[in-house]
Amino acid sequence: MARFTGNLKAAQARRYSPKPLAAIIAALTVGLAPAAAAQQLEEIIVTATKRAESAQDIPIAVTGVTADMLDKLGFENANDVSAQVPNMQVSGPYGDVQPIFSIRGVSMSDYSSNQASPIGVYVDEAYLGPVYSHGANFFDIERLEVLRGPQGTLYGKNTTGGAINIITRTPTFDLSLIHI
Repeated sequence: MARFTGNLKAAQARRYSPKPLAAIIAALTVGLAPAAAAQQLEEIIVTATKRAESAQDIPIAVTGVTADMLDKLGFENANDVSAQVPNMQVSGPYGDVQPIFSIRGVSMSDYSSNQASPIGVYVDEAYLGPVYSHGANFFDIERLEVLRGPQGTLYGKNTTGGAINIITRTPTFDLSLIHI
């Protein structure tokens, strides 16, 4: 019995020698060092707290979508937003014209067009109260921010479920087209 356990320990020592393992780990880390340095997270700036901050620094559950992402994903109107935002659903009992947003299960129980939604929709910080105005098409959108959870402190009433901020592009003027 003693002879068997001695052979087993010797076999384990040969199989699991720390020297080859250390050499393999060193080779892998040296080979991956340039690749790890090349991969960095892109900093996302949001204005969800009414000032420009990094998305990693704000204490709000926010999803930001840039204009490039909107174009790449083929977003045309507000009904397409729920495809990229977690815990958000969009139903359209009246079609694409009047979307009903639901964030984290908070939504309207009365689908009448004169009711205020518990999800606040803002275009350039202007509140869109009537639900029938939420179905606007997306063009000239710089970015879209969806804030999940109650936002009453920053946005006031009617933001029990969250807020959707639509920020449009700032217009630019080509002065070469002006003839005096």
